[in-house]
Amino acid sequence: MLERLQKRGNVLMKAKFKEAATVEAQMTALKNDKYDALIVPNTFFCTFAQGKSHTRALETKKVVIDGFPVEFKPAKGPSDTIWLNKGVSYTTKLARGLIVCLGGAIVVFVTYILFQNAI
Repeated sequence: MLERLQKRGNVLMKAKFKEAATVEAQMTALKNDKYDALIVPNTFFCTFAQGKSHTRALETKKVVIDGFPVEFKPAKGPSDTIWLNKGVSYTTKLARGLIVCLGGAIVVFVTYILFQNAI
């Protein structure tokens, strides 16, 4: 389905509307044939607050949730994800927050002084 969506997007960018209609018909046929498989998610991503939960989930091989078998596997490390603040200590985060607040207060104070002098 994703390949057909990409193909349709490329065809539409080239203004080939008849070919886009053909791709659209293929997508509709695929959707009608495999509707149940398309609407049921087959993968989900979850994070754990503690390492113990992660370990326990990986040790549990298969679980049935709402009639669907769920298998836990570690996620691959995505190369396009930027993990913000990973490995940054609490004190560093606190210091950064205070610096931002102080900078904002200075900007507000200077703006106030400038408007007071303008009136």
